[in-house]
Amino acid sequence: MYIDAQTKEFRANLAALPRQEILELIEIQDPQLVVEVNRIEYVFKNKLSHLHWPDGSKVDGRPVTNDELALLVDPPFQIDDDLLAAGISAQDQRKLHHMKDPVMWAKDFLNIDGHPVRPRAYQIMIMRHENKRKVLRAGRRLGKTFSLAMLLLHYAWTNSKAKCLVIAPMKEHVGLIYNAMLDLLEDSDVVKQSLGRHVTSPQYSMEFNNGSTIKFFTSGMRSGGKTDVARGQEAHLIVLDEMDYMHPEDLDAIYVMLQQTSEGQVEKELMASSTPTGRKEKFYDWAVNNDRFKEFWFPSYCNPFFDKETENEFREEYTDMVYRHEVEADWGEDTYGVYPPRLVDPACHITEPWDYLEVPYDVLSDPRSFTVMGVDWDKYGAGVNIVILEICSPHYGIPALRSRLRLLYREETKKEEFTLLNGLERVKQLNNVFKPKHIYIDRGYGETQSEALRKFGIDNPTTRLHIKVKGVAFNESVEMKDPYTGQVIKKEVKDFMVSNLRNTLEGNILALSSYDDLLYNQLTSYIVARKTHTGKPVYEAAGKYGDHAHDALALAVHAYVENYGDLMHVEFANHARTISGEKFAPLYDLDDVKPDSTNNSERLVGTSDQNNVPPARVRRAMTLNRGRKKAYRPISRKSV
Repeated sequence: MYIDAQTKEFRANLAALPRQEILELIEIQDPQLVVEVNRIEYVFKNKLSHLHWPDGSKVDGRPVTNDELALLVDPPFQIDDDLLAAGISAQDQRKLHHMKDPVMWAKDFLNIDGHPVRPRAYQIMIMRHENKRKVLRAGRRLGKTFSLAMLLLHYAWTNSKAKCLVIAPMKEHVGLIYNAMLDLLEDSDVVKQSLGRHVTSPQYSMEFNNGSTIKFFTSGMRSGGKTDVARGQEAHLIVLDEMDYMHPEDLDAIYVMLQQTSEGQVEKELMASSTPTGRKEKFYDWAVNNDRFKEFWFPSYCNPFFDKETENEFREEYTDMVYRHEVEADWGEDTYGVYPPRLVDPACHITEPWDYLEVPYDVLSDPRSFTVMGVDWDKYGAGVNIVILEICSPHYGIPALRSRLRLLYREETKKEEFTLLNGLERVKQLNNVFKPKHIYIDRGYGETQSEALRKFGIDNPTTRLHIKVKGVAFNESVEMKDPYTGQVIKKEVKDFMVSNLRNTLEGNILALSSYDDLLYNQLTSYIVARKTHTGKPVYEAAGKYGDHAHDALALAVHAYVENYGDLMHVEFANHARTISGEKFAPLYDLDDVKPDSTNNSERLVGTSDQNNVPPARVRRAMTLNRGRKKAYRPISRKSV
């Protein structure tokens, strides 16, 4: 969207005014906009206090700024005498003035259900903002699709030979935008006449008489296909819908399209929108960590028609986390995340954080504690990742860490020419420092390293590396016994390791340092990308953080569980043993035994002194007469 210098100056001068004066100008133009501004501020002040901003601070308000308020005021029209002299009438100048602004153009040229379009306050802020790259984090029923439709129609209608691309995960997603555009065109005669051709097969597309085109493509749901279907397309405006459901590699291929392709070409524009999934991949990165993008966050509550009945309906339909994603448009936790922040955050605050570089390697906090090591090998994506896990004794010097697993030390070696060889030497050094009882290494990339370390241990017995080192292939199986049935079951090592790591977090057993941002991001971004036809989960490192530190930690936890965990060492009885009921419920004592004239036996009459044991003859009589028709009456037992 092109913004002339005059409009920029107007908005800057407007934003410099006191807030109340700007609101008065907005009310003169459209009183409903002031109501919508108040609603936005009310929502962020009163409806989202349970959420947090990306920096961790509580959401306790979000005043609409003067710069944002200035966007709500239509720039005034002024007659240009030079244009009058050139033969352009005042009426035509006014039309040109309105055409430059997407909001005024929409109000002048578009109709819906027989009425002129009236964009809402948050839609105006989005469409008029001058940033060329925008991210819209929007809740359901906010009018997101309607906003994108207006933006696309304005760009295609007001720019000659403009090329617009709309990309979404599925055809039904792009179909919603396509149909919304047709609905707007149906009641808008002037714009409708400019539409030359529109088709739905093989994909949706629109062609305008001025040479502009809008093409619609699908990327697939997290396909990783790098959006081959749109490869080679030229675009001046790219619209991404439901972006957070697209694969990062697809988005990498799309981002390349923003580069300039000819001299003098205007800067290309990108509009990305989605409800968050919690994955914290490209959508999150563009919104939070990329200064080139302007983020707009509007929960569903900002919709003037979102009432209490609608809220109750959604709360009944959705789980708490899905509600946070779909309605509040909060990043929340990944619906498919393996280690959500609610599990990782407490592990980072069990005790004061520690700096790995300041760990006293020569002396552990308690001589009764010991360590295990996990090593993940890589050469291209990352260096060698090494994790030292300390198994703290019940008498540990720091009370909060007693009987917990503490990530004592972690490092990633540099990616160098001899990365793997340097990693071998580093493992040997850390073995001498921490003296771990077990060293588990990734055999998928470290088979040779495993053999080299064991051979070094044979040649140097004091290192015990030939005993400590164990290679683990993530795709092999591990055997365990069901604690209830005793049946031996097999589970893939990778799944077993991930389950064990999550269990340590759920049980609040694992202690992490809050200084380790990389590991935190790797844990919270680790997801179940999909499941196979047999139900086997396929894990994936979402986003840009990778998973090598995670894998090293999982190997260290696996070393602990396999050698010391209760799950791997379940004890079962090898023979049966009979226990008398007297062990659990004492019998009443017999102070008085009277002969029975009928059957010449002794009938039980006694009192209730539980400290005494019934005479042997009475116990024998009970046994002999059990099951007979006229057996002795049952002995009463005390309740315990």
